[in-house]
Amino acid sequence: MGMPLLRFLLDCYLALVLGISGMAKIDRPRLFAVTLRRHGILPGWSIDPVSRVFPWVEALVAYALIANVVPMFIAIATLVFFGGFLAIEGILVVTKRTADCGCYGDAHRQQVDGTSVATSMLLVVFAAVHLRLVAHEGSVDWQWRLVAGIAFVIAGLWLVQRSVTRHRMSHRLAQSGWQSAPGLPQEKYTPHTP
Repeated sequence: MGMPLLRFLLDCYLALVLGISGMAKIDRPRLFAVTLRRHGILPGWSIDPVSRVFPWVEALVAYALIANVVPMFIAIATLVFFGGFLAIEGILVVTKRTADCGCYGDAHRQQVDGTSVATSMLLVVFAAVHLRLVAHEGSVDWQWRLVAGIAFVIAGLWLVQRSVTRHRMSHRLAQSGWQSAPGLPQEKYTPHTP
């Protein structure tokens, strides 16, 4: 396997991780803000702006990875992101806080433990290898990036469509007086009684 292909595969993998993470947080910013408050790491005044802006930055970096836009800057940003995630998880484990990591919003809640720290370490290694490849190796032909970019955009649009549909459904249910029970499918909603 050539190094440009390995770099491209890492671009795709890291973009997928950041893209899913960002889109999940964009879908439910209040949940991400609650998770950040539970962490107790950031100052209180910064939580709302961070919970609204950071997921978009994650998604933009994911798209930039696929598009090969300012690759050195994006590779450094990717390493900083994953290093930061590892540091936050390390703090949560050492201080024995029981908050979930907030990595994928409501899509995949995961308590921070040794396994999640090991996963974050692996992502840091991948990001470091990626940075080295960006600094010293070429990239694949633009056709590869075009196909990956189209697939990434289609997946992103699909996620946006699902999010919009879910928000419309919950809005309609709220207007009709029905409230969802957490974790139950839509057909098992219970009537809301004030």
